[in-house]
Amino acid sequence: MKLFSMGVVSTVALLMSTGCSGGGDAAPTAQPTAQAPSAAAQDSATSDAESDEAETAKETTSDTPAEGPTSGGSGTLTMDSEVIEFATVLCYLQEQDSAGGGGKILYTAQATGVNAEGEDLMIDVSRYDEDSMFAGDSIEVVIGDYINDDSVSYSLMGGEEKNVSVKGSTVSASGLELTSDDMSDTVTASFEMNC
Repeated sequence: MKLFSMGVVSTVALLMSTGCSGGGDAAPTAQPTAQAPSAAAQDSATSDAESDEAETAKETTSDTPAEGPTSGGSGTLTMDSEVIEFATVLCYLQEQDSAGGGGKILYTAQATGVNAEGEDLMIDVSRYDEDSMFAGDSIEVVIGDYINDDSVSYSLMGGEEKNVSVKGSTVSASGLELTSDDMSDTVTASFEMNC
């Protein structure tokens, strides 16, 4: 795209310098015909465009705060005695406004994996400030297809902030008692998410 726009600018400059005046008395002069740029000129223009893009990317990278949203990472969730490795970890460890319940979300982290039965698993961990209706740590583990309501959820809502530890870019907790949505089952859970 940049190469094309440089060609347009060069063509306009060429037309202006050859005297596109409206004087009718002057004898017509031969206009130079536009020639395709040489391979060396094309390589130079491409190299300049790539250099500009690299410089822009470098500036953008250095301006991005290190504590912004991150994805990738690694970690595990242990439910009772089963250890599940995370396939993805997504984190946002900065304060943000809460869409529901007022107050602020102080951090949020999510991870996905697959349990021993081959079922999809997702964990969502968030900490809400004291002005929120959900103050404290909110932890939810969903097993199965939550989009089609074919899932089981275990959660701890509004737990004390001491439940979850955030150190640098690692979010972890151990010895949590999570209860199923229908209150019929409780599991002991521990997790570590390396954002």
